[in-house]
Amino acid sequence: MISSLTAGLLTIGNRFGGAVNQAAKNWIYGVESGIDPKKFVEEFSSTARRIEGIGHKKYRVENPDPRILELTKWTSKLKFKKFLTFAKSVEKVTTSKKSNLILNVDGTIAAILMDILVERENYSLKELKELTDVEFFNAFFIIPRSVGFISHFLDQKRLDEGLFRLPREEVAYIKHFKKER
Repeated sequence: MISSLTAGLLTIGNRFGGAVNQAAKNWIYGVESGIDPKKFVEEFSSTARRIEGIGHKKYRVENPDPRILELTKWTSKLKFKKFLTFAKSVEKVTTSKKSNLILNVDGTIAAILMDILVERENYSLKELKELTDVEFFNAFFIIPRSVGFISHFLDQKRLDEGLFRLPREEVAYIKHFKKER
């Protein structure tokens, strides 16, 4: 179980689950500076940087992420949603360029969690920045994902499924390697 959990955890990185913290930094910068969302997007674009919290391979405007819909429904309980409002404003700009540049689950978790901390716990921007320094926001992805990895392991053991392996022809680097030869 430990090997399965650690292998799964090692898949988490800036493009998968590790972007919550950087998304939080992005939204803090946007809210604190009062920058126009269009200008915010232009700043990232001019330096060819990704906006963590924006973009998804599978979901797009025409096919929204159901997790985002559920998370944002909950925010009706909040009076002030300055981080989520800013993130959604950035999304309007980015989706006008490409339909898959939507607010993703990392960006949504970051925005909503900060809105909760500000409204319900009276956190200041300084305190939110301190939380990003210790990667607090990534923990909100890693903790439940760890439970999921363990659950998968237990199910595979219970069902006596053994180790899952992709078919050889579906491994991208093998296809690429064969083409070069």
